[in-house]
Amino acid sequence: MCLVSDNVKFCSCEVDDYNELPHYWVLHRFHRDKDMQVLGELIMREDFLNPHYSLNEVTFTTRLNTPDAFDKEIAFKENDRLEIVLNNSGGGDLMTFCFRYKRKRWALIPHDTFKLMSRFDELDFGKFSQLEK
Repeated sequence: MCLVSDNVKFCSCEVDDYNELPHYWVLHRFHRDKDMQVLGELIMREDFLNPHYSLNEVTFTTRLNTPDAFDKEIAFKENDRLEIVLNNSGGGDLMTFCFRYKRKRWALIPHDTFKLMSRFDELDFGKFSQLEK
């Protein structure tokens, strides 16, 4: 995976299943009454060892906090989570980023799959345009 472009656009294009996409984003919203018990095994993440991970992290953070990052208007709420997955094709080099919306800004947070599954609903998802430099 090359470096992410400064002009990356989060598209809400019509897609049936984001799991089939090589790169995708998912917007999660906290659901107060949801407390699903999720069992699983933690696997040590290595995506942050990729030399482009830190640079892509900065690019995504900057881009998310610009008014035209998404192709449509989305009414974000406090504590929404945005999960970004790159290289979902199973060929290695998987990179996952997670951001929290707080005080009208997106900030990087540790990715916690179990928490997202047990306490959040998937609200929207999509792919990217102008992803790579």
